[in-house]
Amino acid sequence: MLPESAPEPLVNLPDRTALFVGRERELGLLDEAFTAAGGVVVQAVHGLGGIGKSTLAARWAAGHVGSYNPVWWITAETPADLDAGLAELAVALQPALRDVLSREALRERAVQWPARREGWLLILDNVSDPADVKALLGRATGGRFLITTRRATGWHKVASPLSLDVLEPAEAAELFERIDGPGEDVEALCGELGYLPLAVEQAAAYCAEAGISAGRYRELLAAYPEEVFAQSAEGTDQTRTVARVWRMSLDRLADTPLAGRILGIIAWWAPEGIPRAYLESMGTAVEVTEALRRLAAHSLVKLHETARSRCIGWCRRWRGRRPARGMRRPTCWSEAAPYSAASLRTCCGSHTWRRWPTARTRNPMPRMRPGCTKWADSALG
Repeated sequence: MLPESAPEPLVNLPDRTALFVGRERELGLLDEAFTAAGGVVVQAVHGLGGIGKSTLAARWAAGHVGSYNPVWWITAETPADLDAGLAELAVALQPALRDVLSREALRERAVQWPARREGWLLILDNVSDPADVKALLGRATGGRFLITTRRATGWHKVASPLSLDVLEPAEAAELFERIDGPGEDVEALCGELGYLPLAVEQAAAYCAEAGISAGRYRELLAAYPEEVFAQSAEGTDQTRTVARVWRMSLDRLADTPLAGRILGIIAWWAPEGIPRAYLESMGTAVEVTEALRRLAAHSLVKLHETARSRCIGWCRRWRGRRPARGMRRPTCWSEAAPYSAASLRTCCGSHTWRRWPTARTRNPMPRMRPGCTKWADSALG
């Protein structure tokens, strides 16, 4: 049997908080949620890959190690990862079991321990599917679970969701300057990066190491977006580049090719308030709805309704990315430009055009890559 109480303090957290900026609202919401009395409390922080979910979870947990024991971090991207993390928790609770029990037995001991106790905090990081953790959550009667995930949906029966957005402009600039110091064009570069924390951190570290300015990085990004997003500074986690993180998200949609085609087309448009009617010609009503559902479920677009229409928003930094393996043409985002322009040409004279405020105020395909502006001109001229 595992001990009645955990050794104090039993803490297992990653070192991800040194560059933490902003997020006061989200930290406050987690404080409020986890102070609820009685029973198990589960919070699922969801958002786009690279938006800072794990960093937020690590920061909140680090600030509450005196309130819970154990405070245990488990990478839970796959069921195998979850089982391995639970087995390590069992060993941490009772080290003598390491060479005595199988991993399966250790995992079961770890599941039983929080099911009978309160006062603990388990962080399940990067959960791919709510079904992967449903059984574990269902057996707990007290304590706290903090989940991070790209899945925006599917949590209504097991957790309270908390959506995480990009940084505020001033916060993104602060993050960049902590790494590379102040300089010209920092605010503009952060805007080009969509204020995405991973992209800002990656850019700042690269600028510092390469000895280039934020303005020069912007120039390289405009000319070679795929190559630049794949680069990272020495000593950083090579698996955590913007290119690799987004590739993982896209690969999960490879069985829905229309999702990739839609993302490739709207990536050339302004990122907010796109009427869904613009996409009606891309498939049947069911096919388009299903593709949008899957994109939203994986935090790649946001769906919302206004008083006049149903709209779509997307993360502006998708422009320049290649679609997942197995998705149909266009085979790269640049090839999507003429398709995108053709769609706008069809809509320009329609009633849906008047429902898109961006279309009335500026070119809905801003800052197109070199060689592609002709498609915007032909669509909107």
